[in-house]
Amino acid sequence: MDRYASVPYDSRPIAESDPAHLATLAYLHGLDPAPPAEARILELGCAGGGNLLPLAARWPGSRCVGVDLSAAQVAAARRLATAAGLGNVELLSADLAALDPATLGEFDYVIAHGVYSWVPAPVRAALLGLCRACLAPHGIAFVSYNTLPGWRLRGMLRDFLGCTGDADADPAAQAARGRAALQRLHAALDGLDDLAARYLRAEIPALLAAGDGYLLHEYLAAENHACLFRDFVAEAAAHGLRHVADAQPHTEFAASLGAAAETALEGLDDPLERGQWLDFVYSRKLRRSLLCHAARLPALDLERFGGCAFSADLAPPPKLDLRRPRPAPFALADGSRVEVHHPLTRAALLELGRRYPAALPLEPLWQAAAATLRGAGAAAQADALPHLAAELFSLFAHGAVRAHLVPRPGVVGPAERPAATPLARAAAAAGMALATLDHEALELDPFGARLLQSLDGSTTLEALVEGLGAELLQGVLPPPRELRAADRGDPQRLQRALLELCRGRV
Repeated sequence: MDRYASVPYDSRPIAESDPAHLATLAYLHGLDPAPPAEARILELGCAGGGNLLPLAARWPGSRCVGVDLSAAQVAAARRLATAAGLGNVELLSADLAALDPATLGEFDYVIAHGVYSWVPAPVRAALLGLCRACLAPHGIAFVSYNTLPGWRLRGMLRDFLGCTGDADADPAAQAARGRAALQRLHAALDGLDDLAARYLRAEIPALLAAGDGYLLHEYLAAENHACLFRDFVAEAAAHGLRHVADAQPHTEFAASLGAAAETALEGLDDPLERGQWLDFVYSRKLRRSLLCHAARLPALDLERFGGCAFSADLAPPPKLDLRRPRPAPFALADGSRVEVHHPLTRAALLELGRRYPAALPLEPLWQAAAATLRGAGAAAQADALPHLAAELFSLFAHGAVRAHLVPRPGVVGPAERPAATPLARAAAAAGMALATLDHEALELDPFGARLLQSLDGSTTLEALVEGLGAELLQGVLPPPRELRAADRGDPQRLQRALLELCRGRV
């Protein structure tokens, strides 16, 4: 039985696997990656195309090939690619263990997210063999996998779920039974205060919210192999591959864990040994490893960082001091905060926020930030370019600033007759998450999905809003969450509110 036909895996953009991001990390480690816009990209385990197809749409000059064992998911990906008019994609249903790399060809980027830990040992070996055989000389492979010791905590829930149902049952029934068991377990843990109970009380709601696809294919899968980082590195080396870095840069630096961790681990000069120690300190559950050919010798080269372009969308504190070098909290989209110390860096973040999603090279970013400081009466801080570069790297390592190999233009204001891409409209119609410019998954509410499907460039936003407002008043369309209750009953107020809301979304 094709379990993915009964309960599909939630196929969505994986930001860390974006070849533009992989290229930046490879470049910073002394490698010379291919420009993604012209690259050959292979995804092993492409599921329904939610990760691969947005890359093909963003880079029409690329060649994208996806492979998945599930014929049902490959068929869904093909339908989406056809609806989006993507001519640079090939989608294959095949068993990785039986796949001849010669039939695929050579690729600049190979992506394998959510595969390695979830297949038997022979398929894991075949996957790494395909990465080696299909990787161009300067290519980069991205492989994600569950890691020890952190996954042992999640393993408690896998053990529990394995005892609550029939492994041979219909997949949808398995998922439903597992969901009911999790709800009962969560209720039974109420009031217990030991460490395991506290962890499970936090983990179970998140697992229930993730949906049946994740529950079935992660926790109820026949295979779920977690490993130590050092063992994965050794297995990759046995297949002629060398570890470059993790796709989440902040996990590579002990400083991101605080001064105590940085001091305790400062004597570990071997990056692989330090990486294993960091997994223990983080209790890391999942790694996202970049691999290259064993003949390459990657090493972090901070001088290359100055050649990048930068983007960020951080919220400054209400009263931002641009004159004194003291910590100031900037907020990320998820609500977490980073401390920004130098006034020049604060001014640079303000400029990047104003220009987002533009990515600016260091020189013009510095010039704009320096002009802001001079206007604020802080000219003495305006020439501290080394401080700016160093703090930008720290923010990049913490995931607060993005680095790009090529500058990125900003977004022009909405057109008179706005149009979404064919892929975005097709994905919205299929109920899938969209990909942002940074390849992050964007979930749409029913109103947003309906709006996006209407953005074909044939009519004005005002006319679209009029039609959507009528559907909302008739009860055909659920109201958007931002719409105030007071605006829902009066047709004129509703139209004004919806038009303002849609202008913000388009």
